[in-house]
Amino acid sequence: MIFRILFPVTSIPFLVTLFCSMMLSAPAQSGAQELPSGQGESEAVQFDDLFSEPGSDRVVEDSGIDHLQAFEETATTRVSGSYSGVFSLAAGWKEWPLLENPQIGFATSTGFLGTAGISVDARPDRAFHLVTDLSLIYDPRSNGVYTWDFSKLVIADLYVDYNLADLAFLRFGQFPWTSGQGRLFMPGNLTSDAETGFTLRVSFPTLLSGVTVAALAQSDLFGNSVVPAWRELGFVAGLDQIIGPVRIGFTGRYAAAEGGSCLMSVKGPLFGTDLFFDGLVTDNAMGVVGFKALGGFFREWKNVQAYGEYTMEMKASPFVEWYPGSLGVVLLSREFLNTPFKAGLQWLHSVTDGSGCVTLGASWVPASHVSAKLAFPMSYGVSGSSYVSSSLNLDPLKRRLALVLMVTVEGSI
Repeated sequence: MIFRILFPVTSIPFLVTLFCSMMLSAPAQSGAQELPSGQGESEAVQFDDLFSEPGSDRVVEDSGIDHLQAFEETATTRVSGSYSGVFSLAAGWKEWPLLENPQIGFATSTGFLGTAGISVDARPDRAFHLVTDLSLIYDPRSNGVYTWDFSKLVIADLYVDYNLADLAFLRFGQFPWTSGQGRLFMPGNLTSDAETGFTLRVSFPTLLSGVTVAALAQSDLFGNSVVPAWRELGFVAGLDQIIGPVRIGFTGRYAAAEGGSCLMSVKGPLFGTDLFFDGLVTDNAMGVVGFKALGGFFREWKNVQAYGEYTMEMKASPFVEWYPGSLGVVLLSREFLNTPFKAGLQWLHSVTDGSGCVTLGASWVPASHVSAKLAFPMSYGVSGSSYVSSSLNLDPLKRRLALVLMVTVEGSI
């Protein structure tokens, strides 16, 4: 049984997002990968994975699973549990502090969250695999109001894998699925809604370097249909091809309610640095054509990782509009100055309005099952700009300058 007793940063989720973004300084994945999910739980899991080692490379639209190895295992059934508790404190200023009166605009907050869950992984034979991950969350502050209630049961994962003669691998149910290569910015994520509805995905690993087709059933695709028709489903198809050291992938998505999208992804090394590019063309149901592009790099040294992205957008409806977009840079040190601390620096900047956010962060493990994180986010720009007053400033109090402490207690059985 999973007992996650989270006391997280419900009043200051910007800290979680900060460390999640820093974590993304791991090598850019050239395609789809499985990510943690689940309300509340996903934030804690991703937060605690911040300073983990870089993940292995994966291909576009791949499921991220070694299918043959997975299905050649003997029959097993595993039931596991975990718990996690997070408590946070934050203090800072909504505007730059005045030396003559530093109390103006000063605000403090605290947050906590509790989660309990259970995970079942059953593989009765090499052809069938069932995964269930359920959570129960205690979040006293729900939708900005303190209700002190437990949440309903949250489904993080609930899906079945089926091996069809080692030629095709089916996965159907609810599961996380991310496409595109962006981690700070994600314009190419065409499959993010797979974790909130029902998806049937079929992978053909022996075709080219991987071919995937899928159908998605989501409530927002069906509109007011009493009995949804198959034509209202969302359809996704993707392929990946390796040419020398370069990966090239294409992913397309179409749904009657939203129009069509086509993503091209390219990734390859240059002088020890991974370079990647996403180009997304969209044609929505209203006939508005758009183009989004993302470029980035990843470089790793002995104890330091560097990661950066730039994204821009164009629309034609009927006049062409260009949006300069945003850029982001992350630096991560796994052993900061030969100490047990892991440290990170993140800079996010909106080229459109000149606003941005610089955040310093550190993480350490003072005791078994206990970890602590410290963050210092600073937002700049004029009042009303993106990283000061809009949703990009994830602090509910919209502080420009803050100091945040988070302590996590976790374990598993």
